[in-house]
Amino acid sequence: MYFQELTSGSPMKVADRRMEGRVEEGELIRALKTAFWCIQDEVSTRPFMGEAVKMLEGTVDINTPPMPQTVLELIEEGL
Repeated sequence: MYFQELTSGSPMKVADRRMEGRVEEGELIRALKTAFWCIQDEVSTRPFMGEAVKMLEGTVDINTPPMPQTVLELIEEGL
């Protein structure tokens, strides 16, 4: 679900409701992209910790990650 919201352009749907709308969309997108890069199936495509920190800080551009196979399998199981 989170990956689909990220790639469909509606990431705010995954923000915790307890935040009551106090979420900066750019920060949320950075966090989601970073998280999905960090759980890639192929270990060599995952960022090093220092790179992940820079991603979260916003000091580097983050390409949209591919959907990890494990996430795709979880989505398919839920159908």
